[in-house]
Amino acid sequence: MNFLPLWFASACLAAGEGALPIHLADNHAASLGFFAEVLPLEAEHVLLLVDAHSDASAPRDLDELQVGLRRVQSREHRRERVRQWRREGRVEAFNWIAPLTPQPICEILWLVAEEESDEDAHKRRLEMERFAPGELRERFRAAAWEEVESGALETRAVAVSIDLDAFVELSAELAEIRLQKIWQQVLSLEGLAAVSFALSRPWQPDDATAWRLLGQALDLACSVRNSQIGWEPFGIEGPDRSRKAAEFYQQGLEPPRLQIEEAPAAVRSRLLSARERLQVLDHEDRWEALLEKWLIEQGEWRIEVKGLQYCLDGAWRGQGQDWSLRLTGGPLGRVEKVRWKQWVPERVTYNVLPELPVGKVFTGAAPPVISERARELPSGGLQLKGAQGVALLPDEHGLLRVSAEVKTDRGWERTPTVELRLGVKEGFLKGLSEQFGSPYIFGAGFLRYEDRTGPETLAGNDCANFLVYAWRRCGIPLPWCDPGQLRRFLEPLAKEQTLEDEPRFEARDEGRGLVIDLGNHVMAMWEDRGVLGAVDRSDMVVHHLNGFPEKVNLGAYLAEKGVAKFALYRLPESAAAARIAFGGDVMLRDGEQVDWEARLADLEQADYQILNLEGTLGPREEEGSYRFRLQEGLARELAAHGIDAVSLANNHLDDFGEAGLHSTLARLRDAGIAFFGAGVNLKEAVRPLRLEKGKVSLFAVSCLESELAAEEERAGLLLLPDHAHHLAEAIQKERRAGRAVLAMVHWGKDHGPELTLSQRKWAKWLVGQGVREVIGTGPHLPQATDFWRGVPIHFSLGNFAFPKMDGAEFVGRIEEVAVGRRFHNLRVE
Repeated sequence: MNFLPLWFASACLAAGEGALPIHLADNHAASLGFFAEVLPLEAEHVLLLVDAHSDASAPRDLDELQVGLRRVQSREHRRERVRQWRREGRVEAFNWIAPLTPQPICEILWLVAEEESDEDAHKRRLEMERFAPGELRERFRAAAWEEVESGALETRAVAVSIDLDAFVELSAELAEIRLQKIWQQVLSLEGLAAVSFALSRPWQPDDATAWRLLGQALDLACSVRNSQIGWEPFGIEGPDRSRKAAEFYQQGLEPPRLQIEEAPAAVRSRLLSARERLQVLDHEDRWEALLEKWLIEQGEWRIEVKGLQYCLDGAWRGQGQDWSLRLTGGPLGRVEKVRWKQWVPERVTYNVLPELPVGKVFTGAAPPVISERARELPSGGLQLKGAQGVALLPDEHGLLRVSAEVKTDRGWERTPTVELRLGVKEGFLKGLSEQFGSPYIFGAGFLRYEDRTGPETLAGNDCANFLVYAWRRCGIPLPWCDPGQLRRFLEPLAKEQTLEDEPRFEARDEGRGLVIDLGNHVMAMWEDRGVLGAVDRSDMVVHHLNGFPEKVNLGAYLAEKGVAKFALYRLPESAAAARIAFGGDVMLRDGEQVDWEARLADLEQADYQILNLEGTLGPREEEGSYRFRLQEGLARELAAHGIDAVSLANNHLDDFGEAGLHSTLARLRDAGIAFFGAGVNLKEAVRPLRLEKGKVSLFAVSCLESELAAEEERAGLLLLPDHAHHLAEAIQKERRAGRAVLAMVHWGKDHGPELTLSQRKWAKWLVGQGVREVIGTGPHLPQATDFWRGVPIHFSLGNFAFPKMDGAEFVGRIEEVAVGRRFHNLRVE
């Protein structure tokens, strides 16, 4: 079994990409393809080799291999070529380095173990002289960690290969300690570009030791927040011509290999808990099937969260102590012990842009790799209560990352980590408060992880983006930026001020974001003390610089830093160009009545009133339990009460086929009610509702199955994923015309608060297309509002006017969207 990487595009952390590629394998031969993929082949890197052996023998046809790595038609071509070399045995564990020379590997430092004697060092030199290719021998040398840490590498790009065979002769406890120490040394390297872990099963005393070491390496890889962990569970079989393998052949035995299907329960649990971090390139279906098999056979311990909202970025959010964490889902059997763990940053300051000199002003020699460590919590039961969790946080709010380990009769098993973000206050200040406990990261805006960017990767923040993150959590889609760039989006209230000037501001500015600008650092007003409505030395401010976020007294902070003058900014209020009131599902059949006056009262002040019409309008026909024929006069009644438009993109528009759809369109036209999301053909279905006040373009689409998808020559509704391409083109057309784009989406599962994977997927997709607010219907109950890249997503408004079902009327809410012009067409990632 060989664990191979996900093959990344160039991912040098020192170049600011923000993700460290890590590779695990049970054979170093896989490291060839990994480093050939993630390191720019034309650049020069130093390879730090933590190894029991030099791995620097020259393979046969070295020139051909060196050329073959570079003369390829595509990355996939290179991947398959390396796989073929391994299957044929042209590249093996002891000769994988040479094809990578002289670029991207221009020098190799074979690191000397702490306890290595002079005799051991002499043996190293002999091995290097014997096996290293002539052209590389002079660049292949032994070195101690002290030399590396002394700054000898300066800012050179560094690749690291850690051979787990080097720890075989140590006790389990000492091996873990030594491996952890080396890992911290590796992560401190400024130019760190990529890391591979490997072992060779023939050099291991038994499978148990090999699995233990691989498990420890996986733990270390997962401790890096900004890492990309490549994993191929089903390895490439090829010959083993190593010296150790020869000993097995002489005994008439095949050299042993690890088999993923035979992984012990503890390793399976590790892999299950980390599966969201692992990226599989080959045989993904086979890997998923194996995971399902393990889940059936042994279950999976996980943390069930009660009382908090699960958000699109993977964090659980809420306030106060009325929540709990509980272990669930594990195998049947006696629980002997539980260990709860809190994950905290290894350091308080990082710098993911080490090539920029200005970053060192704020961070000194901070490393670029964001790592964390676990500390055991006192709770040992199956449940962790909110009061216990809040007590771990500064001022009872901020970031809390928690996992648990459970000991049963099968050994220790673990859960995935959950991230809680607990806030205080409301709005902008709440967005600030939930970040307490996160590290300072210079260059945080450049972070990338899966579909998340910047501080929304949840790794940490810097001073300006500390504020931007909070605004995004309020639905204000500002881009990630630095203090100078941030000023472009703010309104100045006063410049060149001192505390004696006591510059004034309005009370509402504090909650929307009042910024104290010190030039290269920005802070936010947290609490107006002293002279109310004025900035003075008594005020409390909050900021994030070179450590964890903190609340400080403004006067004391400025005195400590020797700063006399500052500027005062606020987030400008953009006058609403249009106010649109949205209601949820409407379904009224013959004989059903509603109090229209009461329901429409909340809509009257808006410029436009829009609902979702859940069913068809037309002559009475036989209905089924879930075939909705609406009151024939409903369209005129809605028009009489001021409803401007209805969305038709829902799963009940097709209840009576094309005839029912045509009947509905005709009655809406007769009543003077605009419709969108369906039409006589695809062109009409994808056409937005254009509201001229505010230059708003409103699309409607359904994510639920329907037999009436619109076609070029057939009436129907707009569907995702069926019409994704057409919808994306239409959205871009409206945005190019300078219009604000909103979307009504019908999706979700009936009568439940939980979001579906489809809702999460298409919400992100719509935001990615440029939609600036998403209004959901379908589940018949209100669901939470969340934010993605600063865009509000109201997942479900519930019902606006719906028949009583099972003796209880499902309720909903009105969502009023105020469309301004200031930020609606910003490009935000």
